[in-house]
Amino acid sequence: MLSAARGGLRWIRSMSRVVGAHPITSRRPARTWIRMLLVQARLLTTRAFGGHARISWLGDLTVAVESGDSGMTGNLYLGLHERDEMLFVLHYLRDGDSFWDGGANVGSYSLLASSLCGADVIAIEPGLQSQGRLAENIALNSLESLVSIETRALAQRDGFAEFDLGISNTRAQLFRDSPAPRSGIAVTVGTVALDSLERTHSTPDLVKLDLEGGELDALRGGKSLLSSDRLSCLLVEDRSTEVAELLEDAGFSLYHYRPESRDLMIGDSVHNNNALWIRNESLENVQGRLAASTFEESVVVDYLSKLL
Repeated sequence: MLSAARGGLRWIRSMSRVVGAHPITSRRPARTWIRMLLVQARLLTTRAFGGHARISWLGDLTVAVESGDSGMTGNLYLGLHERDEMLFVLHYLRDGDSFWDGGANVGSYSLLASSLCGADVIAIEPGLQSQGRLAENIALNSLESLVSIETRALAQRDGFAEFDLGISNTRAQLFRDSPAPRSGIAVTVGTVALDSLERTHSTPDLVKLDLEGGELDALRGGKSLLSSDRLSCLLVEDRSTEVAELLEDAGFSLYHYRPESRDLMIGDSVHNNNALWIRNESLENVQGRLAASTFEESVVVDYLSKLL
């Protein structure tokens, strides 16, 4: 009981910081807290009966979600959990573009890119639990024609590796430096290099890599892909010097996005979970796309005005 109470207090403190820092919810904190409590009530009720909730999201999207799906529950609380990066995706992608979602988890970015932008998506997710919810979310929204699931883990080369299932379905990862999995559970999964994927799929216009520390290995397996003119942008969670040097050598520069003005700013932002890299030769085209996008943040505001 005491442990549960402490966990609840930690959640309240953490979410208070998130709500206060978010550009939309900071203007309506009381309504946001009501919304969060309603979402939690739905999640707890469905978990008591051994299932997971189905809750509406942006546009016509409906998502299957449970308590451990921190990214997706964040979307339900805030509209867009990773607001700047997600709005970049929504403003940049167009119908018929190709988007590779490395570390797709239960499908937040994949659903936005396919449903709201009309992009063709490769959702790369080796975690078994996340795969199941990802497939359910794709089917729930009839997006099978736009989203394909790749169950192998991104790595420097094709083969097999031990995969740590993680302490939650948002923390699964390949073994690297740790001799034992954090969760105590490991499985063998297939691995695939980015260059191998490019040989069997259309070259992406945008790649997202959120691989719990595996981004550098994945990029090392994508030398040919990184040289392709079609690949204009990457969102990469790893901000290490090694990743920066690799991408700079491949002709990319670091930016962050201000969606309210549609401006690209040189350098990183401490407020974003993912670093935005743009090919130098593609900058003018990317800026033009962002400015011309018809997606407005008012869609998110309207969504949050409803209490589920």
